Amino acid sequence: MVYQERIYKENICLFNKRPVILGIDEAGRGPVLGPMVFACFYYPTENEKLLKLMNIDDSKKLTENSREKINKDIRNNKNQFGWGIYILLPQYLSCQMLKKQKYNLNEISHTAAINLIKSVLQHGVNVTHIYIDTVGPPESYKKKLKLLFPSINITVTPKADSLYPCVSGASILAKVERDHFLSNWWSFPGHDRYDHNGNNLSIYEQGSGYPGDPKTKQFLKQIFHKVFGFPNIVRFSWSTADQIIEKEGVRVKWTLDEDNSEQSKISFSTNKGKLFSQYEIFNNKA
Repeated sequence: MVYQERIYKENICLFNKRPVILGIDEAGRGPVLGPMVFACFYYPTENEKLLKLMNIDDSKKLTENSREKINKDIRNNKNQFGWGIYILLPQYLSCQMLKKQKYNLNEISHTAAINLIKSVLQHGVNVTHIYIDTVGPPESYKKKLKLLFPSINITVTPKADSLYPCVSGASILAKVERDHFLSNWWSFPGHDRYDHNGNNLSIYEQGSGYPGDPKTKQFLKQIFHKVFGFPNIVRFSWSTADQIIEKEGVRVKWTLDEDNSEQSKISFSTNKGKLFSQYEIFNNKA
């Protein structure tokens, strides 16, 4: 199956055109492993009493078991709550940040949030107020959103996930979705299942995915290949991964022949300076 760089899931509720509030949050901004996940969560204000019964709160304040339970409760109440989840996979993030006109994480986050809002509105949901945890300066972010959605009240503030239940719900949906992905990412279509030695990638302990985690650092070293780099769970544009590539990887020298009729010459060199031909590298790999 074809590898997807972006995945979208949703549960659309129109609520008979009643006014609804909508919260947005994200998970996985800092890790070197796995996707960034964005979620929106919306409902009529009278349904907020159900969230109190669920003991909803900022996902970072909850245990894993509590998050799992609330996530399940939200999904089981399909007629009381609407939601959307937007998953940006590691290759997409790295490619955006490394292309000629760089697309930074703040811009990626803004675009993802805007796409979530547009998707809900296109279904005809009567969103009257949006609450969102700020990414970058709140005033400029709010101004950006207001230009796109002038008829909707918008609140952009730090710590929104601990202030507004609709943002808390979004933070839980995003966090649990990312955790589920990380727990068995090798089983997703298009993702690498084996390392360069033929070992199933599920045997390795990957840690939290954050660059400072010793287990994650060890995981990166274990799965790294000197020529082919990392499996597609790794954000190769992150400095942690980039440093391993620079230090441990085979250097590549690209040389174009003057005669374009001949195949371009490609050579690989190690940090010790020994050169390998393209044939040698791929022949040894086989």
